[in-house]
Amino acid sequence: MVWDSCHVVVMVHESASPLYNGEIQQAEEFVLVSPDYVATAASMSPDIIGANDTPGQYSIILKNEGLLDDAYNINCTLDGPAGWTGEFTTVNNTYPFGQIDSVQVSSGDSTEITLMINPNFFDGSGTATLEFESRNGPGIVGSVSVSYVTNTGVHLLVVDASEEGYASMITSPLDSFYVGRYGAVSRSALQVPGLDLSYFTMISWSAGDAGSSAPAFYPDEVNNLEAYLDQGGNLLLNGQNVGEDIFEPTGQSQFAQSFFNNYLHANYVADIGPSFFFRGIDSDPITDGVVFSLQSIYTMHPDEISPNGPNANTILTYGTGPSINSIKADDGNHKVVYFGIGFEQINDAGGIVDSLVARSVRWLTEGIVLNNRNENQVVSSYSLQQNYPNPFNPSTTIKYSLAEDVNVNLKIYDVMGREITELVNEKQNAGSHQYYFDASNLSSGIYFYKLTAGDFISVKKMTLLK
Repeated sequence: MVWDSCHVVVMVHESASPLYNGEIQQAEEFVLVSPDYVATAASMSPDIIGANDTPGQYSIILKNEGLLDDAYNINCTLDGPAGWTGEFTTVNNTYPFGQIDSVQVSSGDSTEITLMINPNFFDGSGTATLEFESRNGPGIVGSVSVSYVTNTGVHLLVVDASEEGYASMITSPLDSFYVGRYGAVSRSALQVPGLDLSYFTMISWSAGDAGSSAPAFYPDEVNNLEAYLDQGGNLLLNGQNVGEDIFEPTGQSQFAQSFFNNYLHANYVADIGPSFFFRGIDSDPITDGVVFSLQSIYTMHPDEISPNGPNANTILTYGTGPSINSIKADDGNHKVVYFGIGFEQINDAGGIVDSLVARSVRWLTEGIVLNNRNENQVVSSYSLQQNYPNPFNPSTTIKYSLAEDVNVNLKIYDVMGREITELVNEKQNAGSHQYYFDASNLSSGIYFYKLTAGDFISVKKMTLLK
């Protein structure tokens, strides 16, 4: 038998006699994988939040789970700032990223491969990926990735606590509107006792379906988040069943009840709300005009919660209420936005997730000045970007770059050329800037925004759809 030429077909069909008269309802075809050559790779090390002068080291275990001995080609790559370097070490030697090595592994045995990421004094975030390929089993390939985020020069930390990659619901919108620097890590990075997170102006936490495959929180995570918020931090949390996993007798995170009540400023009401249809709060800066339903990414089971204390407010209700799913809170020291659903669950037909992320980030970081200056990241020209989202309702973000310190004027005009409003009129530093434009008081239609910065002038069109 030639394994790589074999396929398996699974069919669901109606009962009939003879069998071939039964109509096929569904069928799937799969490549039959040989048990002779099977391999897995996994990181034994957490992602790292560290100084820009300290290399991060990671242990990767490559295991031969096949019936026969095998050899594997190893290659490592680095996606990170210019100036960052990396190397990997096998039983044979140490190699720079981009060079290929081959390792022999007996059936049932494993080998350790050590990865090293060196920021070389440059701020930022990066991800190293180890790829392996069997030399004897065609198509037997795999990869594992680890991340490093410097604790200086990165403004926003994105944490994937879902273990399913749902933090991409945060990073994708950030790529479109955020002018600061962000870094993304798995939750393992926060499972270090006494971790100092005060360098970050904001943390985003994506819990996914909390409590299903992993607890909503681990003790070190809660301790580090509480210390961060005590120092004036800002937190965006999204995920379903967070309250259930903390307060129900079968939950795995009952130690986090004080964190839920006093730091998220929420009360747990019930383990499931009355519907899967949600509505924002009129005039709320985060959810005004928002209406959506959920989709079945996983079993829909969102919590019902309520605000705890005078500093917390409802931002999302089930249907027309009064049952509550999401809140925001500002106690004068820290801010929190807590969505009792995962953003990945939202039936997103009109950029709802992008809008919720952008509005949440704006509310959490309002008044915070981001310093983007870095020796390895210099703005060398003037530019005005297309607003995002576009079309928009009712708010959008306008981003622009300045090559030097200069007087800046940013205005909005209607299609007749009449000035609607002046957004910016001041001297600003060289670098990247953004302005969050709220058009709640304007009618649907086409508008223009004009940037004047010294001798640089640029005009772009945007569309408001209500």
